[in-house]
Amino acid sequence: MKCALSIINLTNLIMNQGRNTKYQVMQNTQPDARHGETSPQEETINEKILAHTTALLRISNPVGNSKYINKAWIDYTGSTFSNEHDFTENMHPESRRLYKNAWQQAVSENKEFSITYMLLHRSGEYRWICEYTRPIYTNGVCEEYLCTGIDIHDYKAHDEHFINKWTSILRTNFHDLRGAIGIVSGASGLLQLMEKKEDRDYTLEMIRRNVTQIQVLMDQLLAQFASEKNEHTRNS
Repeated sequence: MKCALSIINLTNLIMNQGRNTKYQVMQNTQPDARHGETSPQEETINEKILAHTTALLRISNPVGNSKYINKAWIDYTGSTFSNEHDFTENMHPESRRLYKNAWQQAVSENKEFSITYMLLHRSGEYRWICEYTRPIYTNGVCEEYLCTGIDIHDYKAHDEHFINKWTSILRTNFHDLRGAIGIVSGASGLLQLMEKKEDRDYTLEMIRRNVTQIQVLMDQLLAQFASEKNEHTRNS
């Protein structure tokens, strides 16, 4: 969630501020007539925002051909820019179909969308990217889309480690819980067959011990999970 909010805020900033020498990035509003044309100083500043941000930026037409790719994208993928750059270039094969479906749905309705996919890094490793795409309006017409991506691979790895760790913890402790519950269940059934008071008292005590063990184990698991989940959230 934190990554998603960050990338949306970044995209909104670029949509409000961004401009390079070829492409004006704007919302569905007309330029402020009081200010007229953007000054050379403002254009230089806004060009630097697009060129030097660490976010992976692309401006694509509705078909999906990229009309602009920033330096961060080229550095990240090792690709060279061309007018025929396809929007799924360098994506993992499993990500391409999902991305194309999301893109076509958004383009058909001129809507924004967000998606995670795997992109081939220049190192040869596929890494997870979170991307947020918004339509670019020129004179009230949607002709292009701004795609803003950030690398979330380490976050994903952190999440997977947390999930795998707790899967193992729960599997081990559920085995102990199942054993204790089995003892309680079996002993409860035997109570009906016992005639001697001392036998019933012994069995009831055994049931109480195992119920206490179950309660202690559950409390420990819940406390440990809450603590580690909070730590995991702080580091995400």
